[in-house]
Amino acid sequence: ICKHHQMAVRWCVVLVALACAAAALPVLQNKPSEWQWRPAARANAAHNLHLTIALAQHNLGWLQDTLHYVSDPESPKYGNYFSMEEIAKVIAPSDQEIAVVRKYFEAIGATSIKLTKSKDFMSVEILVGKLEAALGVTFHEFAHVHSGRRLIRTEDAFQLPHEVAQLIDVITGVNDFMQLPLDKKAAKEARTNAAGASTSAPEISTPKGGSADVYVGAKLYCKDGSVWATNCPSKVNPTSVEFMVTPWGGGGRSQTVTKFTCTTSCTAATHFNGLPPYQRVELKARTTFSDKSVSDWGVYPTQYAPTSFITPQKIYELYNVPQGYQAFNGSQSVVAFEAQYFSDTDLATYFDLMGLAAYTPSIVGPNDYKYPGGEATLDIQYIMGVGYGIPTTFWSVAGDPKNGGFILEWAMEISDDSNPPLVTSISYGDTEPAYYAAFGSWDYIDRMEVELQKMGVRGLTTVAGSGDAGASNVGEAGNDLSAPIPTCEPLNPFYPSDSAYVMSVSAVFLTTNSLPVCYNNISSNQLIPIFLDQVGEIAVGVSQGAFWTTGGGFSNHTGVQDWQKDDVDNYKAAAKDMLPPYDIWNSEGRGFPDISANGLNLICVVNGQIVPIGGTSASGPVIAGLIGLLNDARLNAGLPSMGFMNPWLYKAHHNHPEAFQDVTVGTNKDGDVQARGSTYPTYCRSGFWAKPGWDAVTGLGTPNWGLLKNIALTEKK
Repeated sequence: ICKHHQMAVRWCVVLVALACAAAALPVLQNKPSEWQWRPAARANAAHNLHLTIALAQHNLGWLQDTLHYVSDPESPKYGNYFSMEEIAKVIAPSDQEIAVVRKYFEAIGATSIKLTKSKDFMSVEILVGKLEAALGVTFHEFAHVHSGRRLIRTEDAFQLPHEVAQLIDVITGVNDFMQLPLDKKAAKEARTNAAGASTSAPEISTPKGGSADVYVGAKLYCKDGSVWATNCPSKVNPTSVEFMVTPWGGGGRSQTVTKFTCTTSCTAATHFNGLPPYQRVELKARTTFSDKSVSDWGVYPTQYAPTSFITPQKIYELYNVPQGYQAFNGSQSVVAFEAQYFSDTDLATYFDLMGLAAYTPSIVGPNDYKYPGGEATLDIQYIMGVGYGIPTTFWSVAGDPKNGGFILEWAMEISDDSNPPLVTSISYGDTEPAYYAAFGSWDYIDRMEVELQKMGVRGLTTVAGSGDAGASNVGEAGNDLSAPIPTCEPLNPFYPSDSAYVMSVSAVFLTTNSLPVCYNNISSNQLIPIFLDQVGEIAVGVSQGAFWTTGGGFSNHTGVQDWQKDDVDNYKAAAKDMLPPYDIWNSEGRGFPDISANGLNLICVVNGQIVPIGGTSASGPVIAGLIGLLNDARLNAGLPSMGFMNPWLYKAHHNHPEAFQDVTVGTNKDGDVQARGSTYPTYCRSGFWAKPGWDAVTGLGTPNWGLLKNIALTEKK
């Protein structure tokens, strides 16, 4: 495990490697297991490839030092940000170095070469046949084995001439693979269907509802365990399904359903209301068949925790923002990958349902209103609903038209914009090992870290969700680069959220079980549970009654940061008896998350339908919107934007702990609730636990925006 990220050391190693290379620097990436190439499908030589070239930079020590000066509230240079052009004068490659790379790609037949304004990225277009001849590789048409989507890539290792290779950090578009939503969905369905069923009991789907009700559905099976779609063997079909809900305090209720919905499979559903508010419930169902036989009970894997529906007004109430607050200054954005789009009609409906006057975002890149995605919809609706009134950009990264761009392509586009949004929320990512496997080294992450530093020096804030499958990311079907991880150990930190230059955001939800005492019993001869009336926040997790688990932990690649070291050390000391085995995580790594917000049961409008959505991809835009409101207040007072906030945030917590609401209940040891037959575990033994103060589950807690605003305005240093 590499415990510290030292850019100077890295560049020394690279230079030594180059000096020892015979003629070239090899570049090799690996494709995810879900991809296979068609043996007879040689790529069309006239196909146009889109390459992103990250050019090697200089004076990165200056960049790190400058970020420290402009971000440390104790520094006299705090808030004295630099323009992109000023940064480029210090770190960009020389004109001569740029010319070497440009002439190489011109010589091999590039049809287009564009240099960003920052002078450290090139976008190159070149025909397959030309690149094959230059690199000595063969391109094929790959097909995703589940979705069928096709992509032109090579599996061959390739080399660049030494004089060119030493001037390039990363190339994408040659042998990197990006997973789009249709690929992930198809792969998940294939794994579920292949697993089959070992029981005729119904499979309960993810419950929905508010704090005192639950809508519960179930997928139905025949007596032999096969999925019921039309007729079961011997036409012994389900005739009714009994659902039962039992609160923690007892007093179960049942309802029988005789009407079913059938498409590719048959389902049944019902609604229980009038439940004890916020009290966890056991959910189960069983099927009666036409021959009068009855299946076993199908039991939902966790005791479901009902919770409130969340709206922007509820966010304001929770985090001490005056109702009706509206901002006008600054700028904010969400970035979208994977061909994720939003619908302008959905956005207008959302504003109407929330009682807010509608306004529209600017759009950078493609957006197909006809095909809204849940991720993009959630992001844009909540950053605009919380950071209400702030000029907002939906930043859609196209990249390779057939593969889509990823975070480095987004960084390239930011480097080509002289006035980008002040705050950006990122709801995408993958584990650190996934980046290493995809790109054959740490180069991709290392270069992205430099780009995030550049953004901080420009006064920009980047927010990223900490992941939705716990500390290990086990079984997560939404990875952008990799297939789901099959095991709970080792723990797998999630990037870019664990970056040293990002504000990492975890997710919490509302419940009355918000103190550790709630998970004990009254001392007596009988087990008497403890129920409280006060509603508070706890970490989202399967063990806490949710269907997914918020991420958090410690980076394997980046060391603990100075601005958080005291808090991280305090946590490790306080939680020493509860920490995972030291051989499955890096105890010296950068701790994440930094902060939390509500990320469960947020009301959205998708394809005209009102749906609740959750994830750290929900809590991230919430925090980004709140930061946008802080920027508005500071700009109105003649102060600079918040910029890279983490040093300020931890210092604010140290000096004003009352500006945060501590979250002391929850663990991120588990993954997602898995479908029946899945080979991936839902529950795991190792992870981290919430404790008073900073912890590797919920960070510093949730914000008291009103107090943070006062600190941001009165403590101007």
